[in-house]
Amino acid sequence: MSFLAPLFLLAAAALAIPLLLHLFRRREGQVQSFPALRYLRKTSRERRRIVRLRQFLLLILRLAVIALLVLAGARLVLPLGGGDQPPAGIAIVMDNGIQTARVVDDRRVLDHLVEMALDALERTGPDDRIWIVPAGEPWRPALPLGREEARRRIEELETTSARSDLPRAVARAASLVETGAAPPHEILVLSDLEPSTFPEASPSGPAGAIPTVVGSPGLEPGPNRGVSEILLGGGLPPRAGIPIPLAVQLAGAPIEDQMVRVVVSDELVAAGRTDDGGRLEVELPPAQEGWLTGRVELEPDELRADDVAHFTLSVRSPPRVSTTGPLSRFVEAGLDLLDERGRIQRTSQDFGVAIETTGVGGTGRHPTLILPPADPTGIPAMNRRLEALGAGWRFQLDEGIPSTRTVEDADPRLRLPEALQVHRSFRLEAVEGAEGTVLARLSDGMPWVAYSPGSSEPGEDTPPVLLLASPPDTASSDLPTSAAMIPFLSAALELLDGAPPTLSVVAGTPLPLPPGAHTVEAPGGTTLPVGGRSSLTETGRTGIYRILDREGELLGQGAVAPPPPSSAPPLSPDDAAARLGEDAVGVEGFGEWARSVPASRRGREVWRPLLALTFLLLLAEGWLAARRDRDRPARNEPADLSS
Repeated sequence: MSFLAPLFLLAAAALAIPLLLHLFRRREGQVQSFPALRYLRKTSRERRRIVRLRQFLLLILRLAVIALLVLAGARLVLPLGGGDQPPAGIAIVMDNGIQTARVVDDRRVLDHLVEMALDALERTGPDDRIWIVPAGEPWRPALPLGREEARRRIEELETTSARSDLPRAVARAASLVETGAAPPHEILVLSDLEPSTFPEASPSGPAGAIPTVVGSPGLEPGPNRGVSEILLGGGLPPRAGIPIPLAVQLAGAPIEDQMVRVVVSDELVAAGRTDDGGRLEVELPPAQEGWLTGRVELEPDELRADDVAHFTLSVRSPPRVSTTGPLSRFVEAGLDLLDERGRIQRTSQDFGVAIETTGVGGTGRHPTLILPPADPTGIPAMNRRLEALGAGWRFQLDEGIPSTRTVEDADPRLRLPEALQVHRSFRLEAVEGAEGTVLARLSDGMPWVAYSPGSSEPGEDTPPVLLLASPPDTASSDLPTSAAMIPFLSAALELLDGAPPTLSVVAGTPLPLPPGAHTVEAPGGTTLPVGGRSSLTETGRTGIYRILDREGELLGQGAVAPPPPSSAPPLSPDDAAARLGEDAVGVEGFGEWARSVPASRRGREVWRPLLALTFLLLLAEGWLAARRDRDRPARNEPADLSS
C-alpha cells in the first residue's frame, strides 16, 4: 500500500472533530424525582441503550467518511493485479537487428518479441510515458508516447540489416526516461540474446540505477551462414577491358561446399562452391568503363538477410603516368608491373598523372605525386615546385629526422599495412590558409602522407597533389620492400586520377560522403537529403546507395553489406542482464515475462471506489440520523428520567 499524495494525509486530523463532538456534547436530560413516573425507568434504560448504540454507529460512519475522503485525497494505491500506479517512465528497447529476421517455429524472431512487448504494454497505465527504442535503428528518433501510440509503433516495427548494439540502446533509453519523466523509471529489453548484440559493458552498466528487465522468448535457432567479405580485383579497382578477380568469404555454419552465385546487372556471370574454409574465387568477365554493380547470392536458410551481399565499384581506363626526375629501382619496378598488368599507361609526355622526385624539370600543372629526394639539398627546389603547383604543403628545409617510428592512422584508401616502420622522414608543413589533409601519420604525430585537393575555381586552377614525407628507399622506410609497395603506388595514382569514390560499409555504420553530396538514393528508391553532412547514418538496409550532387549528377556509389553472421550460441538472460548493469534482471519465456513486468508497479489507485463507498456511507449516516430525530421526544413530552 502506498500513496501518490501523502501530504494529504495531514487532513486526517479532521477525525478529531466528530470525536470531540461526541465526547463533549451537551446532555439535555433533567432529573425528575416523583413516584408517578418510576414505572418508566425500565423502559427508559432500554431506550437509552438503543440511543447510545445509534450515536456510536453515527460516530463510526462519520469517522469512516472522513477517513475515506482523506485516503482518496492522498491517492491510495493498493497492490491489485499488475497495477498502473504510480505513473512511470518506461522505455521498451526492441531488438530489431538483422538476426531477428530469422524464422523460428514458422515465425520471425521479431514477431515473438513484438508479442512480448504488447503483453507488457497491456499492463501500463494511461498516465505512463512510454518510449520505443529500436536497437537496430539507432538513427531513428524516439518520442514519449501513450499506450495506443506505443502499440502502433511496436506493431509497425520491421527488421533492419544492421546488427543491434543493446548496451548502447539501453544507455539511450536511460537518458530518455531520466530527462523525460518523473520517477519511477523502468527499462524493458527484448532480444533473442545473440552474443554479438551484447558487447561487454562496464560494471555500472549503461542503464545506471534504473531497474531493467531483459526478456527473451527462449527460442532455439538453427545454424546460419552468410557472406562476410567480398574482395574484387585483389583490393584494387578494376580497369576497363581486364578480367576482374573476385573472392567471396563465408562465415557462420556451415560454410564448406556451399553454392555461390555472382550476378552483375541482373545477369548470372559466375558460380561455384566454397572450399573447406568457406572461400570461393572466380573471375568476372571484362567490364566497360563506368560503374560495375552486382551481388553475391547463397542458397537461402533461416536468415535470408545475410545470404545476399551487394558490391559496386568504378571501372576506369588506366591513368596515363609520366615521370620527372630519377626514380628509385623500387618505384621503377612497381610502375613497370602496374603498366604490364594494365593498371596504368606509362608515357613520356607531360600529361595525365605526374610523378616528380626532384622539383626540377616539371612544368605542367597536372595531378602530381611528390616523392622527396634522398639528398636534403634538393628540398628547396621541391618546395618551389610545390608552390608553383599551388599545393598546401611544403617540406621543411632544416633536416631529415633519423628516428624509427611506425605509420598510424593511415587512410584505408592508401592500402598501407599496420605498423609499417619509417626510419627517416622530412617534416611536412601545412601552408597557412591552404586546404590540405593528412592521410597518414607517424607514431609521434608527424604527417607522413599529405594531400592537397586542388581547386578548379576561376583564377585558382590548381591540381591535386599527394606528398610522401620519406624518400622511397630502404634507408628511409620499409615500404619499398614490403608487399604494400605496389598497392600503395596504384592507390596513390588512382586517388590523383580523380576516380569516383568506391565505398563499402557494414549495415548500421555511417557511409562516408564525398564533398558536394546533396542527396542519397537508398535501396528501394527512398531519397535522403544529406546536404552539409559528411556521412550517412541511415544505413539499415543492404544494397547500393547512389550519392548525387545538387544537380542530380552521380558523385559516387556505396555498397552496404550485411554484418558477418555469428555461430555462437545465445546468451542466457542472466548473462545478458549482467552486461547491462547490477540492477538488470533476466527472464526467459513468455510466462515468466508476464509475471515480471512492469516491475515498477505498486498497484492501482482506488480513489473511485473510495468515493463510491463514501457516498454509500453518507446515505447510511443520513438515514440513521433521520431515525434519531424521529425517535427524539418532543418538548412537551416527559424527559428521560434516568439520565
